[in-house]
Amino acid sequence: VLRIFLLLVCLTVCLSIIPLQAQKIKPSDYGISSKKALNFFLEGEQFTQWRDRENAIIAYEEALALEPDFSHAHFRIGVNAYVLKEYEEALPHLEKVAELTPGLFKPLPFYLAESYFYTENYEKSLEPYSIFLDKGEGRRKDLSRASVNYLKARFASRGVQNPVDFEPINLGEDINGPGDEYLPFLTADDQFL
Repeated sequence: VLRIFLLLVCLTVCLSIIPLQAQKIKPSDYGISSKKALNFFLEGEQFTQWRDRENAIIAYEEALALEPDFSHAHFRIGVNAYVLKEYEEALPHLEKVAELTPGLFKPLPFYLAESYFYTENYEKSLEPYSIFLDKGEGRRKDLSRASVNYLKARFASRGVQNPVDFEPINLGEDINGPGDEYLPFLTADDQFL
């Protein structure tokens, strides 16, 4: 009797899940009309899941060729390019998402700020960093990185606006060699570096 009961419960649960899985994704679910663009997007999602970011970007770009204002595809290209550290490529897509659907993706301010930061657009990075940090929603490591980079961006933006004249002088081969030299210090009697 117990086995039959468990079998019926399992069957009921399985049957209630099947209609959810059987529902087809429609282009209108993403605010587009092209089925072909949706198929390219879903292909990109599969590549992203496999961490094949280059092919994912290609698939998303195919979707954008058919639906130029496809926010989800723009966002996915931006994120994949960011992960590949191709910040210049990420920026136009992330900016397009910010223009089309600014509140749709919670991590958008983080990726946008980071891409500005790593392309040395420090002033532009400040606002999205502030938005991301003020909301406090996101992965802990992203919040930590954003906190540090926000301070760096503030410092760098002031530095760019107020440059200081500086001309480094080579102190000769006794001091400057062919390798990396950093953290120099003088002895207490100022005789050795």
